[in-house]
Amino acid sequence: MTREFKEITQALERKAVQLDDQMNRNHRDLRQSALDQTKQLMEEIQAKHNSVSQSLDRAVQELMVDKMERSGLADLFTEMALRLNNQFQIENVEGNQDE
Repeated sequence: MTREFKEITQALERKAVQLDDQMNRNHRDLRQSALDQTKQLMEEIQAKHNSVSQSLDRAVQELMVDKMERSGLADLFTEMALRLNNQFQIENVEGNQDE
């Protein structure tokens, strides 16, 4: 009976070691899988960030161009209104005066 008990104990110890090894392998596999997924998600996030940043930069540039075009147009209309009212005078920049 002692021999059988010893054999059963050894069998249980072997099974416990096998289960522990299997659990460690599974744990490593899960950690590696989580690490791989995290890396993939980080790359996707970075790509999305770059894409959104580029889109935002383009939108800002378009708004700036539109603003400049509107500003130029406003200046043109102001000048036209002054000329129509005979209130527009060209200043001599180099000191040449029309007398």
